[in-house]
Amino acid sequence: MKTRTSRVAVTCVSASLLFLLSAPLLARGQNTPPKYDVDPSWPKPLPNRWVIGQVGGVCVDRQDHVFLLNRQDLKDEELDAGRMAPAVIEFDAQGSVVSSWENAKQLPRGLHSCTVDKDNNVWIVGEGAGMAQKYTHDGTKLLLTVGAEDLRLSGIAVDSVSGDIFVTSGRTNPSVVVFDRNGQRLRSWTLQRSETEKAIVQNLHCIGVSNDGLVYVCDRLAHRLQLFDKTGKFKKMIDVPWQQYTAYDGKRKTGEYGSASMLSFSRDTNQQFMYVINEDNEQINILERDTGKVLSTFGRGAGHFIGQFTHAHSIAVDSKGNVYIGETDDGKRAQKFTIVK
Repeated sequence: MKTRTSRVAVTCVSASLLFLLSAPLLARGQNTPPKYDVDPSWPKPLPNRWVIGQVGGVCVDRQDHVFLLNRQDLKDEELDAGRMAPAVIEFDAQGSVVSSWENAKQLPRGLHSCTVDKDNNVWIVGEGAGMAQKYTHDGTKLLLTVGAEDLRLSGIAVDSVSGDIFVTSGRTNPSVVVFDRNGQRLRSWTLQRSETEKAIVQNLHCIGVSNDGLVYVCDRLAHRLQLFDKTGKFKKMIDVPWQQYTAYDGKRKTGEYGSASMLSFSRDTNQQFMYVINEDNEQINILERDTGKVLSTFGRGAGHFIGQFTHAHSIAVDSKGNVYIGETDDGKRAQKFTIVK
């Protein structure tokens, strides 16, 4: 099934104007990240009484349109007053729905993350199906499927230079797996573990390939990122600390979601900042990419009110520096955070 609304015309913008629009992100100095606050007007009310389930992923295209992956995991009673929203919904920068599409027999199970490549194709990862799919921007054509039955995919990044596809398999055969642009499997590698860390389960939950050819992997249960080159050669660890605000009596697990579970880069050429979801503290950490230092955080902690997070799970950054967060579990929403002038 495919549902569409009228598409908003996209105005061509000159390179000089794009530079001016991105200036608030770049003009704050080498070590000073932007400050953020939630935009309560985004998104606009959904059409047709649509109801969204868990948001498995969010990603941004070249027009700063946002794609949202709706897991459609609602209970019957949640739909008494509404209708199930489509699996893939495209919003413009103002938060209006411009397109939606789905094919229940074709889309992978367990929608988990997405990305948009340099050609504006949309890649969708299905954790339960162990596959990633490449679609045309409007979702009308499936172009490529990569993956394998022995994988449980979580994250995806497409190298803008070679076209190689980097995916993470999290809970089954945990590893980074690389495919070429035609879907042929090239290589794979696992996370680094010292002798004292052997008991830490490898749960690779995200991946990002930077413009300078470095590969960042979320080592979720070790509360850090691991940095490799594109061949899998280990470079260094990047710790992402978290704080326990309430001490439990030992009967409950703590720190189980990880403080580095999803990431996105700032959109300047040097990708000065990394935005990392700290699920344990329900906040977004801004890291200096060169050093791995945590520079600042935003988000209002755990909760259901605007600006708070209930299992923040996916993240994307647009060309203006706006940050989009998708929430799973009982969150079931996406929020936009804008730079505070």
